[in-house]
Amino acid sequence: MRRIQSGNANKVKLGRKSYLSPEHERRLVDYIKKMEKMGFALTPVDVKKIAYSFAICNNIEYNFNPEKKEAGHD
Repeated sequence: MRRIQSGNANKVKLGRKSYLSPEHERRLVDYIKKMEKMGFALTPVDVKKIAYSFAICNNIEYNFNPEKKEAGHD
């Protein structure tokens, strides 16, 4: 309440840092939805691998496991 009254009501981010910008996330979701419409039944592991490849191709700084070549379970 004091922060709101003093004008310091900035959004506090909780949880892990997001590696994708909202635009990148939207593009990734659009791609996954397109694959589903084309009949590819993507498993969670497939989605993680796609997210990893997306980060590599777009030179996005990430904290993924390079041995597994897949994103985390977030």
